[in-house]
Amino acid sequence: MGDSLANDGVQGQEVKDENGQKIARQQEGKSCGVKQTSNEVPDNLDKESESQKTAQNEGRNVITGVNDVSDKVTEEELARQDIKDENTHKLTLLKGERKHEVGPTLNELSDSSEMSVSESSLSDLSGRLSPTLFLPEARVRVPKKMTEEVNESLFIKKKEKRKLKLSEMDPEDLILRASEKGRFDLVEYSLNKNGSLHECQDQDGYTPLHRASYGGHLKIVELLVSRGANIGARTIDGWEPLHSACRWGQKDVAVYLLENGANINAKTNGNQTPLHLAALGVDGSETLQFLLTNKSLDRTITNNQGETAEDVAKRCGKWVDLFKN
Repeated sequence: MGDSLANDGVQGQEVKDENGQKIARQQEGKSCGVKQTSNEVPDNLDKESESQKTAQNEGRNVITGVNDVSDKVTEEELARQDIKDENTHKLTLLKGERKHEVGPTLNELSDSSEMSVSESSLSDLSGRLSPTLFLPEARVRVPKKMTEEVNESLFIKKKEKRKLKLSEMDPEDLILRASEKGRFDLVEYSLNKNGSLHECQDQDGYTPLHRASYGGHLKIVELLVSRGANIGARTIDGWEPLHSACRWGQKDVAVYLLENGANINAKTNGNQTPLHLAALGVDGSETLQFLLTNKSLDRTITNNQGETAEDVAKRCGKWVDLFKN
């Protein structure tokens, strides 16, 4: 299209030159006495001027068409650019909203030393981030004197709290539990507060001496006996402290009880003797061997099932050979 415009321009220039040459010749002819009719020149000039106007109009039309096309292309590009700018703006706003909701990224936080942060932005960050997220754990050094004072105050409070509990507990429940768990200090504390507590019983009839006997706490047994505990006290099932000691293999307690008047042939409500219970073989055979060496022992006593202690040993499969000696 650019080439056609150039050709049209050249042709117009050539027509212009030819008209100029003809006018010059006519003037020369007039000056030389050559006559020319008045109708010839205007006709030719009219034709040439018409052709020149036509060519110029065509050239203008072509240029106008080119301009129209270029204008259309430019308008389309501008429209596309506007759409692109609008979309970019929307994406920027959307990212800004998400950023506001989620908070700053780690990269932004790492670059915080290179940018100035205002007080308002810090308040926004404090609402979205934990203050200890990127900070090392602080270690506070407490002076030694202060630490000792705190520990001493805690010890005093703990001691006072313990005394408080003792004063609030039921005295009978306290001495029963202490006798079973081997808490000599608490048993002594209870007896000092009330000297008759050794006679108390639980719902099954067990006394503190029973509990200390099957627990194997010899010092508590000695304390209770020295304070007047009944060695022959019986439970609901007829068990004496010696039965409890022999059932659970507490030889040292059994020895002490027998030395202090316990009956080696005492019977429970089911006619079980300490020998019957020792024949079960719980916690070894030392208690059974000790009873078998006692001269006051009656091996022939049978229980409600008609079994002797030797029969119990046979049934349980333990220590039956000890009865043959």
